[in-house]
Amino acid sequence: MLLDANLLLDAVDADSKHNPAAAAWLEETLNGANRVGLPWQTIGAFLRIVGLRWINPLGAG
Repeated sequence: MLLDANLLLDAVDADSKHNPAAAAWLEETLNGANRVGLPWQTIGAFLRIVGLRWINPLGAG
């Protein structure tokens, strides 16, 4: 299973309406028996967006 940047963003953004479900699903999946992959594109996108929060916060419309 490969993870998407949007899922990671929702899982860490406490202001996201999807946070509770995304965080619970991610924790359950990472602790489960299935293998999970993080593509470099996903890692790069996540870091780029989280790193620029001071410019464009995730909560901004």
